[in-house]
Amino acid sequence: MKKISKKFNLLLILSITISVILASIFATGLLIYKTEEENHKQNLMQLRSLSDNMEGFFTAAYTLNYQLSLNPLIIDNVLKADSDWDRRLENYGGFPFLEEMAEEYNWVQLFFVQDKEGFQTARSSGELGDRSNRWFIKQLNGDERPFISQSYYSMTGDIPVASVFHPIKKGGKMVGIIGTDINFHSLQEIVGGYLYSDTTSAILIDSTGTVVAHPDPKPIIGLYNLKNNTREILLTGPEGTTLLDEKGYHLTQTISAEVSPYLQDAAKRLLEGEEGFMKGVIVDDRLSSLYFKNVPFPGAEQGDYYGVILIYDHSDFVRFVSFLMVGLIFMIVLGSLLLYLFFQNLFQIRILTPLNKLIDAMKDNEIIAYQTVELNTGDEFDLLASTYNNLRRDLAQTHIDLQVKMNELALSEEGYRAFASISLAMAGEKDPHKIFWQIVREGMDLCRAEGGTLYLYDREANHLVFEILVNDVLNIKQLKNELGENFFPPVPLMREGRENMSNVSSFCALTGELVNIEDVYDVRELDFEGMKRYDKQNNYRSRSMLVVPMTNLEGEIVGVLQLINSHDPRTDEICPFSDHHENIARVLATLGAVTLTNLELYNNQELFLYSFVRSIAAAIDERSSFTGGHIQRVAALTSLLAQKVNETKSGRYGNVQFSEEELEEIRLAAWMHDVGKISIPDRILDKSKKLMMPRDGFTLIETRASLIMALWEIEAYHNSPDKKISPEAREKLEKKKADLKEKLALIQKSNNALSDLTKKNIDELKDLARISAPLGDRTISLLTEEELHFLSIPKGTLDRDEKKLMESHVSVSRKILAKLPFPKHLARVPLFAAQHHERLDGSGYDQGVKGDKLPLQSRIIAISDILEALTAHDRPYRMPLTQSEAMKILSSMCEQGLIDRDLFQLMSETELAIFIASSS
Repeated sequence: MKKISKKFNLLLILSITISVILASIFATGLLIYKTEEENHKQNLMQLRSLSDNMEGFFTAAYTLNYQLSLNPLIIDNVLKADSDWDRRLENYGGFPFLEEMAEEYNWVQLFFVQDKEGFQTARSSGELGDRSNRWFIKQLNGDERPFISQSYYSMTGDIPVASVFHPIKKGGKMVGIIGTDINFHSLQEIVGGYLYSDTTSAILIDSTGTVVAHPDPKPIIGLYNLKNNTREILLTGPEGTTLLDEKGYHLTQTISAEVSPYLQDAAKRLLEGEEGFMKGVIVDDRLSSLYFKNVPFPGAEQGDYYGVILIYDHSDFVRFVSFLMVGLIFMIVLGSLLLYLFFQNLFQIRILTPLNKLIDAMKDNEIIAYQTVELNTGDEFDLLASTYNNLRRDLAQTHIDLQVKMNELALSEEGYRAFASISLAMAGEKDPHKIFWQIVREGMDLCRAEGGTLYLYDREANHLVFEILVNDVLNIKQLKNELGENFFPPVPLMREGRENMSNVSSFCALTGELVNIEDVYDVRELDFEGMKRYDKQNNYRSRSMLVVPMTNLEGEIVGVLQLINSHDPRTDEICPFSDHHENIARVLATLGAVTLTNLELYNNQELFLYSFVRSIAAAIDERSSFTGGHIQRVAALTSLLAQKVNETKSGRYGNVQFSEEELEEIRLAAWMHDVGKISIPDRILDKSKKLMMPRDGFTLIETRASLIMALWEIEAYHNSPDKKISPEAREKLEKKKADLKEKLALIQKSNNALSDLTKKNIDELKDLARISAPLGDRTISLLTEEELHFLSIPKGTLDRDEKKLMESHVSVSRKILAKLPFPKHLARVPLFAAQHHERLDGSGYDQGVKGDKLPLQSRIIAISDILEALTAHDRPYRMPLTQSEAMKILSSMCEQGLIDRDLFQLMSETELAIFIASSS
């Protein structure tokens, strides 16, 4: 009890202390918040005031410069300046008016006047200078618009300034320039004069981020740039004089500057057009808040403005708050100690004594045989004792109930874990026999059964077919294909035109009801004679039985699960199946039914896909009378070559092992590789002669040749004076006809797909195209331009456009296959199928894939396609090659880097080439 007393006393002290501390912290926090809020408002007002005043200052500077540009003295000074620069320098003795103006405005570093060429005519101090190459001269001469410059080093004093420029005009024309250099140190004094708090300071930056006003003169002198975190320093010579470049500009060097990242961020945001503040940042090792606002000025372009950054220092205020909090905590601790001494005595009398009795009673570890507590204090402790006594009584009863529930929970948990394992196993299983085994085995384990039987529903025969039998007592683990179909005859669902309700399995399947039997030997409504005979033959006794229908999600019967002889877990005696077992069996049967249905759907889908693919491939083969069977032979050769890659244990592909799914993917890609030919017109696909339009055009040329020869005959007749052809003319005419008939053989040869034309042959065809005969007012030519074009094809029957159209079947294949919903393991079928005309050197089509970017599967299909095409006997455009000739061509393609050398080697070492040659 002493420990509790100490803890309670400590808790009491802590409660009081924490309450007072929290109240103090809240009050202090509220005060801090109000103070910070007020400071925030004041800082915003001060920032706005500073921005407005800076805007006013720049406006005043702008206005002053403008007024000077209109001053007659200034205009007269420019107009009367000596045109000779040397005499102007020699005779210049100052300009009192500008000197007086510079003394009047302490922020002016320099007033200067110059003609429009940039040669100065007057200054408020110093000697005249040549500024003809300066940027501001070029800018004002370009658009004559006044402006305020960015920060730069002045030639006078080598200090940073910003300048205001106005054109000086006379009669509407610019005759000179008036400029005012603003002294940054004076500008800092002006900025500082607007600050009314020691905890605030301000920084003014120009439109590039360069500091023009700062509490510390270093950033001003060094042209610090907050945006870029750099500063610009003047380069000096050995004697300390500043260096100038060939144009007269200062030579400077940009170096890194140590600028607070928060200041840099504020400068960037400010120059991007933002206005706002950042609270609780570190600037110069002090906790601060940054406020920033734009300062527009006259003549500025959009987004080209100065900016002011106000820095509010929190450090002193934070130290004051810390001191205040320490003092408060000290006072709180002292007060808490005094309160503790007062409450300790009262707590001992009123609380600890009755509480000790309760604690002693609680030390009694008996749950059933416990002792009651009587306090008689006349206060809440009496109610607490009564509540405690009721609690102990309820606890004893709950303990008894809990033991019962824990036993039930253990069974449920075992079931849940098993179902999770079963679901995962079934989800990835594709072998139906393994699924049958899991359903029966898990059902037996979860329901503590000796045996189990599974029947599947045969829709066509309308009966239940035995699939699996398991009995641990008889040590039987058999499938239907192991026992034979007649071991357990099927159970019909219909007998003599009526539903079979006599067998328990058929009754369950027909009604969809679960059947739970305590002892099958006591049942008279159902026929168990067959089971009894089986028991007698095997010296076995079937007793309790649980029969569950297996229905899928659509409510269709899939099969029946039958469990035999459940065991009591405590006595191991045979007992009836419980309600818990019924629930487990229902869920297991449904899970098995859904899994089997899904597997059937999956297999049907895969079967449909293969049938669809083969049908499409057959349709494509049938389109052409010359390429029938091409796809089938390529698919067969592809499969054999892929299997050979799996079998080889050496060489480049010794470690490559295609899975069954990958082999299936390659086979399907080979079957679908020419699906795009469905878009190729028949006249291109079956073009066996060059002049197939759509029939062989040579017949038309023969007819035209006959007509020409007849016209020659008529022409000779008309040209004869006596309308009789002379022997000499007849001989010449017959020779001409014979020559034409002889040349028809060249046309017929050129028309043949198997003929390769030389340049000489093509030239002869062009000569033949010139053969003609007059027919009335027109001329009949032996060959048309189109016929000459096609006959002049050097090799094959297709011209360039027809070849391009034929090659387009690859891209069409890709588009068609990309739209088919292939399963995940066949997702690359469109890719492999569309790459069967690619070559390793990138010369293939249609995408020019080369080298390692061309997958091995695509290479296998490509080399199979080439070999089949070379050895096929049904190609009209070339003679079939023997196996050895085809292998030589493939070997040459390997040397040229067109096809895979290692695949060719595998093909050469096996009978694959012989297979394709014999099947062509």
